Amino acid sequence: MERLAKGITGVTSTLLLVISLLVLHEMGLLGWDVNSPAETVSEALSRMGTAVKRKSLEHRRLTHYRQYMDLVVSRDAELVKVANHLVYRRCKQGDKACEAFHITRYVAKEIRYQSDGRGEGDYIRPWRQTYDSKSGDCEDQAILLASLLESVGMQTLMFFTRDHVYPGVCLSEKVQDDRYLEDDGTYWSITVKGENLFCYPLEPTIQTSRLGHSPDTCIQAVYDPKTEDRFNLVLDEECA
Repeated sequence: MERLAKGITGVTSTLLLVISLLVLHEMGLLGWDVNSPAETVSEALSRMGTAVKRKSLEHRRLTHYRQYMDLVVSRDAELVKVANHLVYRRCKQGDKACEAFHITRYVAKEIRYQSDGRGEGDYIRPWRQTYDSKSGDCEDQAILLASLLESVGMQTLMFFTRDHVYPGVCLSEKVQDDRYLEDDGTYWSITVKGENLFCYPLEPTIQTSRLGHSPDTCIQAVYDPKTEDRFNLVLDEECA
């Protein structure tokens, strides 16, 4: 019992030391610069509590989003065959904007929107089931579209809102051909492993969809479905 008591005392002392150091940091008295230091210990503790809650929320959301991202496939022989067939004779070799457009338009036009049947939670289909049935709801279409784009070497993103999921495609060059773009041509510029990419949101539930569909709902999170890297592309802080 004495050894256990000493162990508990040691852990408690360590935690108090860590909390004290974090408080001093929030007050701008220790470590790296803080843009607007807390003026009191109470304010510092409040900020720390907010940061912990934010991290906890991000973790819970990622756990939920993972069930969609895990179904995005990039290496499947049948998938590659389907994607190549969609762009064959339509696009010049290396024209990724053209390829992304025709693959997006295929999913938008040929996959009929169908809500899940009654039951608990989302019924999430693998790409093959959506492709074979030519039907699915927003996450099913997003998974199919992202998988097709990934299979021909394009990086994708998954956009998550409170009640919607849709993909995005990232290209090494900004799209110049207006035929492939929505009127507003929404995009974000991000850097991945030193490479600058132009990322366009896609909306496969709209038959006339093109690259750069402007989101009409709050974006809560954006992830690379293959690496689970998160990108801060939130348009409105109230959506976070």
